[in-house]
Amino acid sequence: MKRYVINFVVKVYEGIVQQRANLLRRLYVAFCWIVPRNEWKHITWGYAKLNKDGDSIGKLDDLDEEKRFYIQLYNFLATGFGNWPNLENKNVLELKSGGGGGIDYISRYLKPNVCIGVEQDPSQTEAAREAFKENTKLRFYTAIDPLEKLSTIEQLKDERIDVAISVQSSMHVTDFAKFIHEVDSVVRPGGFFAFADMRLAADWAQLEKQLQSSSMKIMKKENISNNVMLALKLDEVNKFKVLSRKFGSLARRLVKRIGIIKDSALAQSLAGGNNVAMAYILHKVPQAQIY
Repeated sequence: MKRYVINFVVKVYEGIVQQRANLLRRLYVAFCWIVPRNEWKHITWGYAKLNKDGDSIGKLDDLDEEKRFYIQLYNFLATGFGNWPNLENKNVLELKSGGGGGIDYISRYLKPNVCIGVEQDPSQTEAAREAFKENTKLRFYTAIDPLEKLSTIEQLKDERIDVAISVQSSMHVTDFAKFIHEVDSVVRPGGFFAFADMRLAADWAQLEKQLQSSSMKIMKKENISNNVMLALKLDEVNKFKVLSRKFGSLARRLVKRIGIIKDSALAQSLAGGNNVAMAYILHKVPQAQIY
């Protein structure tokens, strides 16, 4: 009887988590529809170097400069925390690529061979294809669940994935161990998986145990909570400017609720240590030095 009760509770919990993930996905799609693509793609927490201006990379193109902190988070992960100069001749995969802004940056600045984005919503995939149709390095695919069913994407079976990236998405999976095995199944031996996310401080130890169940081993990890908090502070004016054009006086309440400014509940939870933002680089055995 006890086993049945436990199974029931687990099913209910998984259902709640899945409904939350579905709700967040629908809100994200609606938000992307309201705010123009060239503006909304930098609405995220971002990454800032712990210095006066927060810059961790050099000069960007004028159109990319206002998205600097968003771009810096992608650059931080895609360059192995700044240890790799670029991704020359590498095939890169982003899990839950959204509007495609992050993977587009990687394709233009880091010299990869091919960049692939996978998303769950077909409308997002089509919108990304349309937005970046002139970029011949980009490919976008749809998956039933791009975090837990990567191996079902037929197009990936013919791809040699050297580096997989996940930015602020792994927290939404219902089965993290399965997620890691799915990533493991598409990354080539000697390749890498880089991800950044935010979780309760107490949850990271359990997550690391789950990471150890795959052939990918933790190569580097870093607490980036302070970098995220500084990015939220430094990028606040830009975010208000973008959202105010669409939401007027509601902008401040909106950005505070979705957690992308310095005084939001998200930022406060980071400052208080309840939540921790972490970044990981995993290396898939065999430990071939490809960089």
